[in-house]
Amino acid sequence: MIKTTYYDSSYIVSAIENNLILVTDDRKLINKIDMYKNKINEILNNKISVMTTRNLLEIKMG
Repeated sequence: MIKTTYYDSSYIVSAIENNLILVTDDRKLINKIDMYKNKINEILNNKISVMTTRNLLEIKMG
């Protein structure tokens, strides 16, 4: 499955379980989530949404 730290995994699970968007600028983590998105969604029975800080600021300012 996805090889990531416990720390990153806890943020992924927390975001999914609370129907939140995971905001991160960690490109490696974003790429891993994108690669395994379907599997993560299947295991946790919900969809994950991820965005960068820049994306968040664009929404806030826009």
